[in-house]
Amino acid sequence: MLSLKNIHKQYNSQIVIKDLNIQLPDKGLVGIVGKSGCGKSTLLNIIASIDDHYSGQVLFNNILLNSSNSHEYISYLMQSNDYLDYLTVKENILLATQVAQKEYDHHDLEDICEKLHVAHLLNRYPNQLSGGQLKRMSLAKSLLKHAPIILLDEPTGPLDSSTSIDTMNILKEISKECLVIVVSHDILLTSQYADILLKLENQTIQYTTDIVSNDHLITIAKKHYSLLHVPLKQLFKDRYKYLVLVLFEVFIFICVFLLITCLNGISKSIDESVSQSVMSHVLTISSSSDQPLNISDFKNVRYSYDTSLINISCNNQNISSTIYFLPNDTSHIKLSSGSLPTSENEILVSSSFLESLTSSQIYLSYGDTKIEVTISGVTESMFIDENAIYLNNALKDIFNNLKNENEIEIETKQPLKDYQKYSKKYQVFNNAIDTKNNYASLIKAIKIVGIIFVIISELISMMLIHEVTQVICLTHVHDYAYLQILGMRSNKLVITTLLTSLFLGIFISFMGIIGSSVIYNLVNSLSILSSKYYFDLVLNKIWLCRYDLYFVLFIIYTLFSFICAIKPTLEVLNTDLISVIREE
Repeated sequence: MLSLKNIHKQYNSQIVIKDLNIQLPDKGLVGIVGKSGCGKSTLLNIIASIDDHYSGQVLFNNILLNSSNSHEYISYLMQSNDYLDYLTVKENILLATQVAQKEYDHHDLEDICEKLHVAHLLNRYPNQLSGGQLKRMSLAKSLLKHAPIILLDEPTGPLDSSTSIDTMNILKEISKECLVIVVSHDILLTSQYADILLKLENQTIQYTTDIVSNDHLITIAKKHYSLLHVPLKQLFKDRYKYLVLVLFEVFIFICVFLLITCLNGISKSIDESVSQSVMSHVLTISSSSDQPLNISDFKNVRYSYDTSLINISCNNQNISSTIYFLPNDTSHIKLSSGSLPTSENEILVSSSFLESLTSSQIYLSYGDTKIEVTISGVTESMFIDENAIYLNNALKDIFNNLKNENEIEIETKQPLKDYQKYSKKYQVFNNAIDTKNNYASLIKAIKIVGIIFVIISELISMMLIHEVTQVICLTHVHDYAYLQILGMRSNKLVITTLLTSLFLGIFISFMGIIGSSVIYNLVNSLSILSSKYYFDLVLNKIWLCRYDLYFVLFIIYTLFSFICAIKPTLEVLNTDLISVIREE
């Protein structure tokens, strides 16, 4: 038995329902009629626990109904749009049962759909159905749920005369198994089918009958259902609305990825250039203004030569280049062609020096000394590629006058450590290390600019996600109201709604990973950067492997999409449910 005790409802100072007391049976068709604005829909909302701003009690078989338990006993059919348009007919029919966590039988589903003539419509979408078919879909949803009470707000309102009669016939048949309460403005039609007709007038019921109830209630087993398909289908429906957001986020993802891998590649190439440089482990040391050179402080010492005084010419034209004598240890030197010098008239040259030559005849001269030399080998092109030539040490006897006894050279296995050590007392020079230090300052500046770019782009992304989510949430406010009417709790509705943003973030991250991977492999496989700038894109290990960067960006963009959607989602979900239903 459904009992309404001392129901009192008012909007501000206007009384809509005044001290209403009625009892309704477990079965039968009850019609609630009255003039527009008399409170029919308000009474229906109170019974369904949609409107809880009233005084009094609504009981079903002595169980007090409220927003937390009413969905177990009541199925509410909205006047219009009683469905989610991005779910199929079958998914809509199942949704009420799944939200209520009630177990259903597939044979039962088939029987109900056959009975209501919607079995052939299960794979269609609501926008492909007529008004009568939509009503039958909603009724199938209620019957599958086995709700003992079915509430309908103006079920024949938008239908033509023939479809209205068909609908009332179906309701009459259904009322043999449960209590069906219909709110309608069509008194004539409702009175023809209603077992009990209630007329709402002057804030109270003008007519009713005495009811005897058997207090019999069918118990339906509970079962947990996943509702992940709801946010996934909503996301698919709104895919075009998210298009600009997705493209922008993927673009920023790829830009951040390229920035990081470029800096990694440049840093790696600089390190390789330093380690593979011909003079990488040779330090040139001279006395400082306040510290004379003490030879006993060093090992493996040789005097430096002022090679800047040696003139290089080719085709009677002078060539500007740095000149070194080869170190004793040449095992680290990598050649692109040829071999290391083996005689005094052979030289090793860098690739950049080779490009400046116009002839193979090269002369070295100092004072009256002039010798012709030939190129025996060319060093590999590197990121830091000094324009230089390297002489066989046998030529030191010829250019002995260039010996500088105030400057020495030492070969060391720890050039960077010794560079820092001796720099505290002396003037130390190593072109590779000095160039690396200069690049380090440049890379640091680029990193600062990159960080600023990332911060600005992420702020724009956050604002864009917030705005897009807010707009889309507003377009789905009916869907949220509908899910609440079906009995979905607020916390679960928030989670279900935020899952849409989480899935969006996952999709953006996957698209970003795919796009950046394609570019990464394309650039490196075609040597687009290495052929001209002598570095590749590089993925460095962060924690576990070299692909950690993908994981980091995946987590960041997924969380950003989720977190930025929380505020607009909560704002929309706090919308008054009653006002949404009224608009419908």
